[in-house]
Amino acid sequence: MNLITRQSTTNQKHVRQHARLHRRGRARQGRMSLRCASSSISSLSSSHTPFDLLIETNEADLKSCEIARTSWGGRGLLATEHVGFGKRQNETVLRVPLAHALPLAVSADAEETAADLHEAMGVPDKLTQLLRPSSSDATKLGDLEKMALLLHWVTSEAASTPARVAYANSLPTRDELACGVLWTDGEYPELQDDALASEFRDERRRVHDAYQVARDALDDDFALVPSTAESYELAFARAISRTFGALDGALGLMVPVVDMANHAFGPTCNFRVSEKSFELYARRGAREGAELCITYGEDLTNAKLMRAYGFAMSCNPNEVVPVNVGEKLTACEEEEEEGEILAASVASALGGIPVDEGAAYAVAARRALEASSSSSHVELTSVIAAIEQLDAELTSFATTLEEDDHLLLLSSQSNHISSRSYAALMYRRERKRLLMATRSVLGASANIAWTQHAHVHSHERSPSSSSDY
Repeated sequence: MNLITRQSTTNQKHVRQHARLHRRGRARQGRMSLRCASSSISSLSSSHTPFDLLIETNEADLKSCEIARTSWGGRGLLATEHVGFGKRQNETVLRVPLAHALPLAVSADAEETAADLHEAMGVPDKLTQLLRPSSSDATKLGDLEKMALLLHWVTSEAASTPARVAYANSLPTRDELACGVLWTDGEYPELQDDALASEFRDERRRVHDAYQVARDALDDDFALVPSTAESYELAFARAISRTFGALDGALGLMVPVVDMANHAFGPTCNFRVSEKSFELYARRGAREGAELCITYGEDLTNAKLMRAYGFAMSCNPNEVVPVNVGEKLTACEEEEEEGEILAASVASALGGIPVDEGAAYAVAARRALEASSSSSHVELTSVIAAIEQLDAELTSFATTLEEDDHLLLLSSQSNHISSRSYAALMYRRERKRLLMATRSVLGASANIAWTQHAHVHSHERSPSSSSDY
C-alpha cells in the first residue's frame, strides 16, 4: 500500500476497545440514522457550505487550522494561529474521531482491530471477510484495491449517514484527479515520458483485473462493488491519494478533513492515532496563515508523485539526471560568489526567472548530479559529453520549455485545461527545467574550475621562465 507517511503512533488495544464501545451505541440507533440521513442532509444544506457539513457531521475539531484556498490555488489546511513554536511543538491542530475513519487491515497484526471497526460501522459480513488479509480472495487484491471497495460501500446509498454523505461530497471528482490510473490512451502522449506512460497503463490494467476479482468474490453485488470498471478506477484513485498508514503500517485509514493536508518535503505536521481519535499535530513552527502540510513520502520522485497523486514538485530533491561527472563538479559546497554566478546562469537559462528561483534550481541540479554520481550503474563522463547527453534528452521532447511556458500562460488566462493536461504540462516542464538547470550548472562549474586551474598554474610559473621572453 502506498501510505502517505510512515510515522505514526497508537495503542492497538485502545483502538479495539473504542470500536466495541462505538458498536454498542450504533446498534441502538443505526436504523434511525440510516432512515434519517437524507432528510438531515437536506436540512443542513440550506445554511451550510460543503466544508461546514463535512466538519460538523464528522465531528472534526479544528483547533488551530481551517480548510481554505492555498497560495497555489488548491484547497488545503491553513493555520489560524501560530503553531508548533516552543512549548507548542507536537500540539494537536486537528482531531477527528476514529468512528469516522475508514479502516483497512494491511497485515494480520491489525486484522481484528479492523474487523471490530468494520462491525461498528455496519460493514456487511461478506465485504468484511474479503477485506481481511487472511481471506483467500484478498490475496488476489492489493491493499489499495480493497480500500477502494470499502470506500465505495461507505459512500454508497445503502450506507449513507450525514457524515458519509458529506465525506462523499468532499472527495475530488474524476475530472479533478490526475493520478495515473485515470489516464487514457489519448492523454499519455502529453506526459512526453514513455516510461511513465507505460507505468500508468500497467496500473490501469492491474486495477481492472482487481475489479473482476472483486466482482467474482462479491457475486456482482453492486451495493458492495461498483457497477462499472470506471467507477472502481475512481474509487481506487481516491484511495491511493488519501490513505494514511497507522500501527507501523499495519492499518490503513482514510480520515475525513485530515486527508485535505497537502504534501511537502519539509512538512510542518505529522499525524498520530490516540485512543479515540486521529490527530494532526505540529512538528515544527508555522505562522498564522501558513499552509499545514504532511509528507506523502520523503523519497518520492516526480514520476512516483504523478502516478499516485497526479502532481510534480518543483526542485524535487529526489530527482536524478542521467549523467555522472564525478564528485568534483557535483559537490554542493561552493564560494558565495560562485553560488551567485551559478544562480544567475541558471536563471538566465530558464528564461529569465528570478535569481532566487534560479538559485533553488541550481541546488536541485547539483543534488540531482550528486545522486547520479553515486549510482553505480552510471558511467563517469566528461562535462562536454554530459552536456551532449542533456541536450539529446531535451531535444527528444515534443515541446520545448519555452513552448510549455507559453501553454502555461495561456491556461492561466483561459482556465480551459483539464486536470490531467495541466499535471502533464507541469511534470514535463519541471523535468525540462531541471535538465536545463543541470546543463547550466555543468557549464558554469566547468568554467569556474578552468579559471581556478589557469590561475593556479599562472602562479606556478617561475620568474626565470618569465624572463626568457
